[in-house]
Amino acid sequence: MKIHFTFVISLFLFCSGEMTEWPTHTLCNVGNFKAFYKSCDPLQDFGVTLSPCSYITQDIKLRFGLLLRHNLNELFLNIKAHVNGQFFIDYDYTICESSAPRFSFCGRKKGEFIQIDHPISPHIPYFPKGEFNVSLELVNEDQKLIGCANLTVFNM
Repeated sequence: MKIHFTFVISLFLFCSGEMTEWPTHTLCNVGNFKAFYKSCDPLQDFGVTLSPCSYITQDIKLRFGLLLRHNLNELFLNIKAHVNGQFFIDYDYTICESSAPRFSFCGRKKGEFIQIDHPISPHIPYFPKGEFNVSLELVNEDQKLIGCANLTVFNM
């Protein structure tokens, strides 16, 4: 039974089908503030929630879940952002280092499920109006894709 289940899951993960892209998920939709994300990883979608749904000026709780397809000894984040269609930032950040793991998911192995439930204090006194498009890419020490998302925020 276990082998059958593994085979079925493998078919879903590795066989191409009718779907050409992952669905757009709503992170927040309150008043004139809307935030959406879509996985840009061709092999898997992932789940993210923010609570409370707000203008990101107050403390929020981030929940994130992802199945690892590669080991995670080191983890790097690349952020590219455009504001109202204009390039804004290209930023690289080291999340996990093999010599100094900062988070409980650092050092996890292929096949493990990562679930993060973490408070965030954005320290943003005012969220500007406009359209924000942010590309987030997580890669490991071998430059293997761990996760990828496109985030769109509208604050009108």
